[in-house]
Amino acid sequence: MADAATPTPPVSFAPTRRARLVPGRELYAGRPALSVQMEATATEVVRGARLCVESALGGVITMPSGRQPSLERLTETLTAFGAVTGDVSDTLVDANRYAGKKRISGPSSLDVAWVDAQLRNGQRYALTDSPYIPDGDFAALNSTLSQGRDMRRAVVVNLPISYLWLKNRARELREAINRAGVPVALTVEHASDSMGVQAVVRGLVHVLGAEPPVLLLRCDASAVVAIPYGAAGGAIGTKTSLRHLYPLPAPGAKGGGRPARVAVWVPRLLSYKSLEVVADVVQYPGIPQYLVCDCTSCDGLTLDRVTDEAQAYDHSLRALMEFATTRLGVERSPALQRLAFYEAGKSAQFAHMDIESSTGVPFEAPAFLGAWKVAYEELNA
Repeated sequence: MADAATPTPPVSFAPTRRARLVPGRELYAGRPALSVQMEATATEVVRGARLCVESALGGVITMPSGRQPSLERLTETLTAFGAVTGDVSDTLVDANRYAGKKRISGPSSLDVAWVDAQLRNGQRYALTDSPYIPDGDFAALNSTLSQGRDMRRAVVVNLPISYLWLKNRARELREAINRAGVPVALTVEHASDSMGVQAVVRGLVHVLGAEPPVLLLRCDASAVVAIPYGAAGGAIGTKTSLRHLYPLPAPGAKGGGRPARVAVWVPRLLSYKSLEVVADVVQYPGIPQYLVCDCTSCDGLTLDRVTDEAQAYDHSLRALMEFATTRLGVERSPALQRLAFYEAGKSAQFAHMDIESSTGVPFEAPAFLGAWKVAYEELNA
């Protein structure tokens, strides 16, 4: 690893006070429904591993984008992660060849050695080093799925796709997954939040009904919501760039994605808000009630106590996990879990409207709340 630290013996942490959320459809028995998706740097791997232990989360480790990571770095990364957790069986490693300016796109050969190295290091399933699959590129889709199937190994085929696959071609995507007959992980590209588009959520719900297990990677709160709709698991990124897959900038344009801002998960609003926005609206009378958090990090404090990325990281993942297990519940049926999020989403939308009307500060609810609300109503029509 570029900044690898000397591996240390497994560390014991206090267990989470919440039980893990178990998906209705499991990749394999006992794997956590939710995972932390982290960068493959020594600091991030150790910090993410500690959170996985404390909060009963799985891990998804994302390598630098656009090139094939070395097998040596893979081993070093998993060794550092396992030194904290004592176990890497629930871990997936994302080769990340599909992202960044040097992304690999279209039909591309998958590396069996990359898969074997993951399994040899103790993972129960290996994530393929898939290319980006543009909208309508059936050659790339079918090639990626068939190569994963033909490996005859315990693989999850990563499918980094344009959001248009889910918006316009969900039926064809589900049929292709069924033909391949292997577990898949969807990584969905969009300029902002793909799950804020109603047609994308509608398509995702359809694809989650595929015969093999389907996971959702590089996501935010929608990773939680997707579980009672049939996802076998979801990964929540530790930072904005790992909660989204941004498209390449147009030719001649500078940069890509959005300016990086530190955001914190606000449980009562069911959304990430920048630290600047939180610090602004908390000053208005009657508003702090919406910014209180009861997670193990905050213990009833308002979220203006979070002032940097490290605190935001620690709070947000804990709070999302506790929301998943307490509000959705580990013993509720998927139908009741869907209802619980539907009701929570309506409350969050009202809270956004109340903050805006009380303060005069523009405070629009995130679009994904409305998209999942429509998905619930369509499912129960």
